[in-house]
Amino acid sequence: MKQTGNVEQHDSSAMCPEAVRQGPINHRNKWRGLARPLILLAATSLAGAAVADEYHYRDILIGTRASAMGGAYTAISDDPSGLYHNPAGIVHASELNLSGSVNAWHRTRVTYEDVLGDGRDWNRESGTLIPNFFGITQPVGPGVLGFSYVVTDSIQEDQDQTFLDVENRERFTINLNDNQSVYKLGPSYAWQVNDQLSVGVSLYFHFREQEEINNQLIVLDAGSGPGAGDSDIEWRYVQTQNDEWGIKPVIGIMWEPDDRLALGASIRQANVASAENYLFFTCHGSSISDSALCPEGDIDYVELSDDIRRDHPVEIRLGAAWFHSPRFLLSADISYHTAHTDVVRGVDGRDVEGTWNIALGSEYYLNNQWAVRSGVFTNRANTSSDVVAHDHVNLYGISASLARFTRNSSLDLGFSYSRGRGEGQVLPAGNEPQTMVAENITIFLSSSYTF
Repeated sequence: MKQTGNVEQHDSSAMCPEAVRQGPINHRNKWRGLARPLILLAATSLAGAAVADEYHYRDILIGTRASAMGGAYTAISDDPSGLYHNPAGIVHASELNLSGSVNAWHRTRVTYEDVLGDGRDWNRESGTLIPNFFGITQPVGPGVLGFSYVVTDSIQEDQDQTFLDVENRERFTINLNDNQSVYKLGPSYAWQVNDQLSVGVSLYFHFREQEEINNQLIVLDAGSGPGAGDSDIEWRYVQTQNDEWGIKPVIGIMWEPDDRLALGASIRQANVASAENYLFFTCHGSSISDSALCPEGDIDYVELSDDIRRDHPVEIRLGAAWFHSPRFLLSADISYHTAHTDVVRGVDGRDVEGTWNIALGSEYYLNNQWAVRSGVFTNRANTSSDVVAHDHVNLYGISASLARFTRNSSLDLGFSYSRGRGEGQVLPAGNEPQTMVAENITIFLSSSYTF
């Protein structure tokens, strides 16, 4: 087995005392300080390529009406989904209002072009059916009380891929299983200060779970041809798990200077109270050529666990809505997530850039029973475009729905779709960035009731 490994050593005992457990063989002391650097290595290679979702903030739009309008809902928020977008808006829910689960089929696809040679792309796909929103509002006391459950992100990848006849390789096999979701649930309350001004607050319990297992195997051809008996094997295995919980308050305000114009704003930030992070990593390179999977050298295994808590950005939303007539409505949102450092990623953490997004929406009632909605939105990456160490793809999307109303209920069918092209670093550090294409599509069906 090839003995390599010129990675700089660190004193991990000062960083994570008694947290690192390693293989009981001749490398154990040599690799004692490499646990944290290996997180970076795992995150910047095929074995540990992070999915795009942590690089964007608007992968799943929340709420039936809001989703169809591209998420431009901060200045409307007059149904249960307002509990999430801007709790001040629910003061207009004068009766018991129940928004049934928004059953959404959510699919993502990321393509890294020509990674395995000309015309040989590597695709990552996820598809899942999720009940991503449930909310209820009811007048209580001087204001309106609400409760909501929201799934703001969800990924489920289960891929088994084998590539044959790759240059100098008999076969290249990737087994990837990645599951991660972000949940929020909690109460809200809003009250009307006067005829034009209302305020509201939601207090969400925040929970995020993520687990990824990524296994890769390369069978190398030593030059005598496939099956000649002089081949060699490279193997790389990474398992990561990150769980966290905390609270996420949302504070909103709504101002309606006249009957046709509404302005809204909200501010929110998740604060993590507890976290558990786990990494298991092993890698064995080839003895007959330079290692593609283990450029950092052979590693019998490294096991790391810690309770480092991530910082989350402050999110500020500003919105405006123009009620042109009882049948026609226009809305616009602009949002900003502040820059911060993700301390769980990399040796020194990942610098997360401040990110702007915009959304535009419209609604038109064909008659008292039917309405059509549409929207456009951006979902820009929070990664740097100057030094591509992580996927950098700005997504641009459209959305639409058709709604059917009865006296006390409504039924909606709609979709949102976004796509972007950029660069990613799916190969080990030191390689040129790769061109990549990312797509998200969500189809939703939901119902609402008013009592």
